Amino acid sequence: MLKNKLKYLLLILIFLALYTFRLDKVPVHLNQDEAMFALNAKDLTPSFYFWHLNAFWATPVIVYWTAIFLKFLPVSEIFIRLPSVFAGLISVILTVVLVRKVLKNNQLALLAGVLLAVSPAFFINSRLLLDNIYIVPFVLLWLILIDVNPFLSGLFLGLGFHSYHAAKIYMPLYLVATLVYGYMAKCHGKNFC
Repeated sequence: MLKNKLKYLLLILIFLALYTFRLDKVPVHLNQDEAMFALNAKDLTPSFYFWHLNAFWATPVIVYWTAIFLKFLPVSEIFIRLPSVFAGLISVILTVVLVRKVLKNNQLALLAGVLLAVSPAFFINSRLLLDNIYIVPFVLLWLILIDVNPFLSGLFLGLGFHSYHAAKIYMPLYLVATLVYGYMAKCHGKNFC
């Protein structure tokens, strides 16, 4: 058991090193979205949504999550992008947990985590301060908790609603899927909770 935990910890540390390697150089510079998210996070206002680039209201999860990092770390390209690195790593860990829960196979769970971590789109977006991947941990938590604790599952859907603009479409659909799942479980005599 301890050997398995050490294996997972080693893998997490390898991915942390991979995801943070030359984070200040690749991508070459901060783009305008990253800079504005960082400025919103550094100068946190009490409003819930944030006016972004004089064009649209930004989702608050990325701003509040980044604010936690920038409260204690200096403003630089590395530390501006570090919150996305951790969001990506959390998603990889949650993927392993979900696959192990569903398939009950540690090797397949580990493989799923590795495949997510090294997939090019996920890797690149985990190195940018953009809200593209911030919906992923919330969806994974929803799936992990759906039959364990429906309240917490729904809570993560609600929080995820504010993680990405398209979440305003997806999260209500996932809520409907949760209700259908609960109804079907009840109809088949299974305990939903």
